[in-house]
Amino acid sequence: MAKKFKENTIAVFAAMNTDYDSMNNLMQDLALGKEIYDAESERVITKAEANTKILDFSRQVLGITNVKDAKEVRRAMRDNGREWFDIIEDTVDKVIEVGLKENDWFNELVEYKTIAYGDRQDFILEEADAILSVAKAGTSHNDHYLQRLRQGQNISIPTDLYVVNDHYEMFPP
Repeated sequence: MAKKFKENTIAVFAAMNTDYDSMNNLMQDLALGKEIYDAESERVITKAEANTKILDFSRQVLGITNVKDAKEVRRAMRDNGREWFDIIEDTVDKVIEVGLKENDWFNELVEYKTIAYGDRQDFILEEADAILSVAKAGTSHNDHYLQRLRQGQNISIPTDLYVVNDHYEMFPP
C-alpha cells in the first residue's frame, strides 16, 4: 500500500481480499464507465456487482452497520471520513482529469489555465451569443452571488467554488 491507513482500514482490505490499488482501479473503472474484468473469476463484473463491492467496502471502512441511522452515519463520517477520502481521492482526481477533459460539451465551455498561487485569473468573453450566469456557490441555496456576463466583458475569478448555468431565460436580453 502506497498510503498509510489505520489498522481498521488495513483489516478491511485484508477481510475483503483486496488492496488499495485494486480497490482504486475498481472505483476508477466504474466511475469512468469502463468494462471491469475480474481476474480471479475470469469474467466481466457488472456495474451492480462493482457498486455492491464498493458500498460494502465503504461501510466497513467507515464503520457503518445501519445506513438508516443518521446518528451512526454522522459519527462514522466524523471518525473515519478522512480515511475514506484518502481512499477515494485518487479516483476523484482521475475522474476530473479524464472524465471532464474528454467531455466535448464541457470543453466548449471551459478554458483551462495553470497559474501560480496568487496570480489573477482573467477571462474575456469573446462570443457575441455567450450569456452565462455565474454564481459563487455558498454553503446553502440562498448563499449565491449571481452575475450576468456579456460579450467583451473582462472578469477576474478568484479561486473558489463556482456554479455556471446557461439558463438564458433567467435573464432575457
